[in-house]
Amino acid sequence: MSRASGAAGRGRRAAPLRGAGVVDVDVVDDELEVLPREDPEPAECVAAAVMFTDVAPSRARVPSIDERTWPELVDEYRSIVRRQAARYNGTRVQSHEGAFVRFSGPYSAVRCALAIRRDLHDLNLDLRAGLHAGDGKVRDADITDVIAHVASRICCIASSGRVLASQVLAEHVAGLGLVFDDAGTYRLDDFLGDWHLLAVRE
Repeated sequence: MSRASGAAGRGRRAAPLRGAGVVDVDVVDDELEVLPREDPEPAECVAAAVMFTDVAPSRARVPSIDERTWPELVDEYRSIVRRQAARYNGTRVQSHEGAFVRFSGPYSAVRCALAIRRDLHDLNLDLRAGLHAGDGKVRDADITDVIAHVASRICCIASSGRVLASQVLAEHVAGLGLVFDDAGTYRLDDFLGDWHLLAVRE
């Protein structure tokens, strides 16, 4: 390529080169410069409720479960979560032996957790769940903000068979017919201050 532009033209960008099977580049003098990637789309901030669940054999009804049976029960648990999440318009955003489900409102989150607990009872399994609500950031259908982390920490505190909710979530559903029992005040790992939690009653 000619350097007819001389020193006065140094640093000016020529029109991008385009060709079949060739990515767009900028030409600066004789050097090729790959255009920088655009920043990823910013996360969308939405009001949401999040449920995190875990499952365990019911010690009160089943003293032990055969190791060959446990994977089948876990699969059934996941199937129940998928079914009930769809019923209550929730979006599963992660699922291992535990599962995150995001809802547009806290009432649906509570009703879904109770429905899953009832279904698991028939399989001699106990659910424990943590529920929280607030403004969260969503990118690519995944919760990226603090509310999911809070829900998982609440779930870790819950004993088998209990659905625990943050006070924030309980306040959002006041007057909608749901019943909560005081579950005490706790420190959540990774978070400052005391958190008042409530147990959801059938």
